[in-house]
Amino acid sequence: IEPLLRESLPLPSEPGLQPIPLQPQGVVLPLGVECRWSIALRSDPSDPATEVFATGWIQRVEAPASLQASLDGSNPGAVPAALAEAGLWYDALSGLVELADRYPDDRDVARALASLIEQADLGLDVSSPSIEAPSVDRR
Repeated sequence: IEPLLRESLPLPSEPGLQPIPLQPQGVVLPLGVECRWSIALRSDPSDPATEVFATGWIQRVEAPASLQASLDGSNPGAVPAALAEAGLWYDALSGLVELADRYPDDRDVARALASLIEQADLGLDVSSPSIEAPSVDRR
């Protein structure tokens, strides 16, 4: 299997959810194909034993006509909920993270983001205002 993207990225400056946009890299997921994604974080580039992995699956689908109708003219804050309702989880998550970044004091956005993350059972601490990734034990 040939990867669509293999890239070394700088370490994030803040803990939490980190977006990795594909479009700026020139990557377009094929329509209707289930793709496996993986990411590895190596805290010490010279020591492979420090590597931590995460993987998942994503499939690019056509937006349902009912979704497009509900999005036309809607409040931008309502878009992530409509995406989640349509089963477009990654898009809903991306929209909520963007809203949380834009409106960090908006408790409704924080609650919606926490709810979506809890539904996916990602093991993230959603009780704090800034969602943080689970801790990783270093040996």
